[in-house]
Amino acid sequence: MAAMKYLGLVASDRDFADGLAFLESAARAAGVPLLSANLTDMSGKLLFQDRLVFQAGKEKVCAVPLSPAAGYGPGTQRLDAAAAAKRVLASLAGEGCQVKLLLANLARPDLETLLKAVPGFDLAFAAHDGWGGAPQIVNGVPVVYAGQRGRMLNRIDVLTDDGPGVFSDVGSLDRARGDLARIDVQIQEITKRMKTASGPAAANFQGQVAALTKRRAELAQEAAGTKASRTFRATSVLLDTSVADDPALEKQMDAYRAKWPDVPERPFPVPAMPVAAARMTSAGIPAVRPVPPPRPAPAH
Repeated sequence: MAAMKYLGLVASDRDFADGLAFLESAARAAGVPLLSANLTDMSGKLLFQDRLVFQAGKEKVCAVPLSPAAGYGPGTQRLDAAAAAKRVLASLAGEGCQVKLLLANLARPDLETLLKAVPGFDLAFAAHDGWGGAPQIVNGVPVVYAGQRGRMLNRIDVLTDDGPGVFSDVGSLDRARGDLARIDVQIQEITKRMKTASGPAAANFQGQVAALTKRRAELAQEAAGTKASRTFRATSVLLDTSVADDPALEKQMDAYRAKWPDVPERPFPVPAMPVAAARMTSAGIPAVRPVPPPRPAPAH
């Protein structure tokens, strides 16, 4: 994470697997700040930074990190995420934040409940349960889902920020236009086949064209979009074998294997993953997406 220039790690229960002391020691050694607005010791004192404020181009970004519901071991308690988010947002009121970003290491149902209970966020990055796919709007807040296990880097670029209001996802317009073009091709192909069809086959083709035409009208409306004063684009890079190995990081891995030859590289079976080149910039937060393992051959 230090090599990738992470600005911080939103701690979860999995990071506490070897205890709080080890986690804090490893983070200090790497120079990666630990983040959580809702993890405290038993006296109620915050364990980590409860916010992350940084400059991304022209935008001052104020991020609120939240940890998931789970057991964290002795000496650590998790506070209510919604209450913690409200507290930090209130304390950021005089900071001049242009983008209020939620860094949610939360399960999707908990995230959706929180965004309905806590107004004030402009954008959200969500991780924890491996969900991926296109950004979705939850209670007026665009949510970018991170995915799982270091197989993808996600990035948000703020394109325009010319006034108040909800951020509009430019990528959704691009996706709608792409879907529109594909539907046009489908309609043309089915229409050609209708010319030589008769009876039930012709009726079936007519039904398909009617359904596609209806969907096309919906997509056309989406693709047209509306002029928005605040826009963003979410992009992702899949760290598959098309991404070249980073020589410096590969050298570190070779040294690790030489020092610890008896330690298995994978304590549980996962698909092979390259040692990929990657950089963290102030405009994006690295995230991940699952790559499904090969399906087993069917039994005969």
